[in-house]
Amino acid sequence: MSQSQDSSLMEDELTCPICLDIFAQPQMLCCGHNFCASCLEDVLRKQEETGSYKCPECAWDFQERPSPKRNFKLAGIVERFQASQRSSAGTQRPLSCDYCPCAAERTCLKCESNFCSDHLRPHLEKPSLRLHRLAEPSAERGDQCQEHDEVCKMFCSSCKQCVCTCCVLEARHHKHHITSFKHAQQGIKDWLEGRLQRLTARLEVCEGSLGQQCQEEEQVKTKLEGLRQRGRQCCEGLRRAVEDYQAQLEQCLDREEQGALEELQKMATLNQGQRESLAELCTSLKLLQEERDPLHCIQGFLSIEERVESVLQEEQGPSGAPVRKPDPLKDCQQHWDAFREQSQKLLQVLQSLKLRRQVHLDLSFDPNTASRNLILSDDRQTVTGTKQSQPYPEHDLRFKHHPQVLCAQSFTAGTFCWEVEVVEAGNWAIGVASRSIPRKSWDNDCLVGYNADSWCLYSVFDSLVAWHNNQRRTPHSTGRPRRVRLLLDFHDGTLSFYSVLPDRLLLLHTFKEKFTQVLCPCFWVSPGTKLTLHKVTEM
Repeated sequence: MSQSQDSSLMEDELTCPICLDIFAQPQMLCCGHNFCASCLEDVLRKQEETGSYKCPECAWDFQERPSPKRNFKLAGIVERFQASQRSSAGTQRPLSCDYCPCAAERTCLKCESNFCSDHLRPHLEKPSLRLHRLAEPSAERGDQCQEHDEVCKMFCSSCKQCVCTCCVLEARHHKHHITSFKHAQQGIKDWLEGRLQRLTARLEVCEGSLGQQCQEEEQVKTKLEGLRQRGRQCCEGLRRAVEDYQAQLEQCLDREEQGALEELQKMATLNQGQRESLAELCTSLKLLQEERDPLHCIQGFLSIEERVESVLQEEQGPSGAPVRKPDPLKDCQQHWDAFREQSQKLLQVLQSLKLRRQVHLDLSFDPNTASRNLILSDDRQTVTGTKQSQPYPEHDLRFKHHPQVLCAQSFTAGTFCWEVEVVEAGNWAIGVASRSIPRKSWDNDCLVGYNADSWCLYSVFDSLVAWHNNQRRTPHSTGRPRRVRLLLDFHDGTLSFYSVLPDRLLLLHTFKEKFTQVLCPCFWVSPGTKLTLHKVTEM
């Protein structure tokens, strides 16, 4: 066995099974296995979290954390081995020339010899030797066959290895594709060229995607910064509106309190005057009643009779205007409206943030469901109502009497968002319906919004109403929108309709329902009306 093999075996024996490097401060467990001190400490620290301790090599179980001991004998062997390795590396002599004791300068792969600078001169000067391949001096030939000790001059593309002449003659390379290095190099260059073109194309696609993602990132930052500013402005406006409303309410209550107290004081003054007058009359009547002289009694009666009757004929209770009841909300209506307006703006900002997280759909109309009074565009993105019956073939899914159509896409869970543009105004309805909605009869069971399986927003005769299960609901806004955004959320159980305005979204109506059916967008389109589907691209 050679010295290098002995050194390799010794190095294997002195290798830590954890870090696969030479032992550093080796420690031994009671099972007899050795490890680096730091490696063993890391393993025991991780095992301490689970409370189970095992040998990393033999998986010996320990009842408690083991206490490894320093293996001084193994440490000494490691030190002597490392010292011998350093010594052999320091005494290694460079390769010498095959023709003199001088150090080799280059190795000729053709001649299979090492040459010093003097003996290398013919390879540099003679034209016949200039074609020989020169390499760095090495004891081993990189292009030499390890099996036959000959220079490899050919390439086996079947085995993908360099071979010598003896290798070609062997049976294991029989019927293999053997070529010269030059021909193999050309084939490799062709392969590299093809792969380079494909990788370059991939790289261009990645760079294009990266550039587009950077643009989208900037757009997202810009849009969210705009929403952030709008949110701050709305919150600031809301704070001012609350302060103004509170101040106005306090002033109104102060005025009501002051006015009520003044009226009460006036009535108290009147009551006090009446009380004094009545007390005086009562005293006079008592004195007259006690009078014994008939003449004086008659004279006193005649002087006080009219006054007593006049007082008794007056209505009981104090005279004057009644006390006003405070009505502060009536006087603060203007400030209340401002507060509500700011609240709506803040709600729009929150809705915009919610819409960013939805799945924006590419919808298309299902031609098998379209009524014969509807015309679909070639791309199935636009539907137009008509009085003329279209020659559509019979189909079980087609609406027979009502001018209705469903989309080909359906939903069972998740959150989805899409828009519908009113291209040509008329009477229309948009919403969602169950995929199993009836289609063949004249009654309301087949009319979207008038049964329990559909939820729709109708625009009919310049009025906007929401219908579900034959029940009418009034939207928040009754104006006829030109573009409507729908937001379907299965988790929250909501279907919301928004009017898309140039600067904001206006909430029209929200249905709250526990959706359990398979739903798809539905439409009712009267003659002369044209609707177009759009994917949501802006908040």
